[in-house]
Amino acid sequence: TASGIYVVENKAQPEAFSSIPKSMWWAVVTLTTVGYGDVTPVTSLGKLLGALITILGVGIAALPAGILASGLANELNQRNQRLEQEFRELLQARGIDILHDEIEIERVRQ
Repeated sequence: TASGIYVVENKAQPEAFSSIPKSMWWAVVTLTTVGYGDVTPVTSLGKLLGALITILGVGIAALPAGILASGLANELNQRNQRLEQEFRELLQARGIDILHDEIEIERVRQ
């Protein structure tokens, strides 16, 4: 991406895209969707490349965030199920039958 934007924008903006490292700076800022606005493409092809890099950046950030959030939600759900099972076993060990009590409560509600 950095070399692509360098080739596309160097002639139109020799100060902004004067080298591959400067173009790489722009690519990283764009890819991470920070977008300081200090350097922007002016050619049509440069703008298209910038748009593609921005979309790619959103995907790169969103995908791991979604995977992480899903994993966290699954872990919390499993933890809650384990705690509920431990609680039921503890109550049953003390002579309290939750299933029987739940059925009795439902019968009384009706």
